[in-house]
Amino acid sequence: MPRHPALRVALLAAIITAIAVGLPLARPERASAADNGLWSVFPTTAPTGPGQLARPFFQPLLTPGVPVQDSVTITNKTPDQTINFDLYAADAFNTREGGYASRRPTDPKREMGAWISLLVDNVTIPPQRAVDVPFTISPPPDATPGDHAGSIVALNTTPTVSHKGSLTVRSIQAVGTRVYGRVAGPLAPRLDVTELQVSSHAGVGGLLGGSVDADVAYRVVNTGNVRLTSTAKLTVSPMIGGATHVKTLRVPELLPRGSAVVHQRVSGIVPVGRLTARVTVTSPVGKTTATSSTWVVPWLLIAIIAVLVLVLWYWRRRRRRKVGVAPSPPEREAVLAQ
Repeated sequence: MPRHPALRVALLAAIITAIAVGLPLARPERASAADNGLWSVFPTTAPTGPGQLARPFFQPLLTPGVPVQDSVTITNKTPDQTINFDLYAADAFNTREGGYASRRPTDPKREMGAWISLLVDNVTIPPQRAVDVPFTISPPPDATPGDHAGSIVALNTTPTVSHKGSLTVRSIQAVGTRVYGRVAGPLAPRLDVTELQVSSHAGVGGLLGGSVDADVAYRVVNTGNVRLTSTAKLTVSPMIGGATHVKTLRVPELLPRGSAVVHQRVSGIVPVGRLTARVTVTSPVGKTTATSSTWVVPWLLIAIIAVLVLVLWYWRRRRRRKVGVAPSPPEREAVLAQ
């Protein structure tokens, strides 16, 4: 840490700015994920009867050009802290690994983030209290059919202060609830598998004919207009010998135009011949498959065998030459008589 006060302040400001710019929002995978223990953001559910279940997120059915009204509830769960929140709507997207994420408040709004209009954009909530904030979703007349995802986010305007040695770090926290809007019209669900690559990794044992590991990478892409969950089944088969290896995993829910990059490692492969990886992605609407291959050869073992064969051939050749030029017994006696 710089000793000069001005440099210390500048460095601290840069760290705070970096944290604020790279602020991750709460990404609810389920109802409880829209709650960070201090405050929660959920769809407002009117009490229509006993036993009614709260909505975990918004799922409005939308018609182009027709507004829809609803309400979101922000609850301050702290025992003694009044919290001021900035409220905003944001578009949602899939991260590289397929996680659900929300755009930052300064990012451009193109779909759901632009369609949502909150009645207020800032609220102050006393401890142990909740506030319902009405909003309107206004899909444009040219809104395309299918799913359009976004979030309604409550951002605490008071930074959280933490200390790391002599450095004080201030960070901003936010929690958001999902909005899955489906615009009426033809639905075309579809997933594709792209960028499938398979490579092998062998240590000394693998180079000598022992087992090797195979790394398989691929991208699952939602090329349709409906959000989809799926399961990926990876099959790795050697051309000669060895067993077929199978691995299955759940692919995160993908939004339209979203994707997830998957990395899988398969161990214990016999390195003889061509290795083929086959990925089958199964969703509620069908299957899609992709294949890729690579050569898996114990090159060091082959080189050792080639050297041994060459040495054996050279030794036999020299031996044959010696046998061919050796003098016959009568010739040897004549030489001794002279």
